[in-house]
Amino acid sequence: MSFVLSTVTAVKRTQGSHIGGQLIRKIFATSKRFNAVDYLQVSETSDILIAFSGGQDSTALAHLLAHQAGKKGAALRKRLVLAHVNHGWRGADSDADEAWAKATAKAWGVRLISHRLKAKARAGESKEAVAHHQRRQIFDHWLSDRNGAWLLTAHHQNDLAETIFWRMTRGEHAQMPEGIRFQEGRILRPFLEVSKDQIIQYLHEVKQDYREDATNRDLAFQRNRIRHEILPAIEQKFPAFSEQLARVALQAQDRAHHESRSEEVSGEDFPWSLLERKEGLQIRRGQRQSVQRIRSRPKDGKGHRRLQLSGGWHLKQDQIDSGELERWVLTRSQVR
Repeated sequence: MSFVLSTVTAVKRTQGSHIGGQLIRKIFATSKRFNAVDYLQVSETSDILIAFSGGQDSTALAHLLAHQAGKKGAALRKRLVLAHVNHGWRGADSDADEAWAKATAKAWGVRLISHRLKAKARAGESKEAVAHHQRRQIFDHWLSDRNGAWLLTAHHQNDLAETIFWRMTRGEHAQMPEGIRFQEGRILRPFLEVSKDQIIQYLHEVKQDYREDATNRDLAFQRNRIRHEILPAIEQKFPAFSEQLARVALQAQDRAHHESRSEEVSGEDFPWSLLERKEGLQIRRGQRQSVQRIRSRPKDGKGHRRLQLSGGWHLKQDQIDSGELERWVLTRSQVR
């Protein structure tokens, strides 16, 4: 039985929060949209990690799963693990966030794991980029330690819209039209069709507090200016602007998801979604560059070009129809 299906089936029986029921239905619809029943096959005892900063979004997602689970609530709470990363950027405030996360986990009756980062950017690197990379490494480590576990993040509809808008301003949208993906490896984002207003409404309805990070309102960061100034100004004239941006991104994900179900793809443009949705395969910037340079690699005795990726995956590129079309074949070696 899949995590999302089993969780949502239980939640839909609850007599709890009104908005909570709406959020659960949205999570179920998003999961079904991306065929979650097919690729979330996990045992009932597998851990469900939630990236938990203590802010509004992650608190809403964690509270929803910990408290809105009806008859199966106790069994679900045993599987939940709040995963907190202390960046240490705000000194005592960062430590207070971690202490609050621990106290909240105890009050809810769920487990918590935490880690303190030491993000030191080198010349030419941003502190945020280094922290993001280190945080992802920590999440990957926690997942590798837990067989069959999944990590949920609370990225929501407005985050998706901001990402699309940000990439448009940088001329990157054509290369990455999906924005924030519903799934990357063992990481899932079930809130992508849930708006920020709905998250705030849920927290208000269930009377759940949360932590505030003042850096999220620092307009020195361009993403914060987009979030707090530019998009709200546009939405005064076009109220559904962010919702429509997110809808376009999800439609692009729909197309990529259907393409990724094929193991062979023809065409000159490489289908990144084929790689990025495979279990055990993490695509880094350097690997993208290696794939882009695969055409310059020498062919083997059978006329193929090959590239070894992570997790036992291998990418093969050859030509069909007298060399007029390229074919990409992704295979995985059997793990013994």
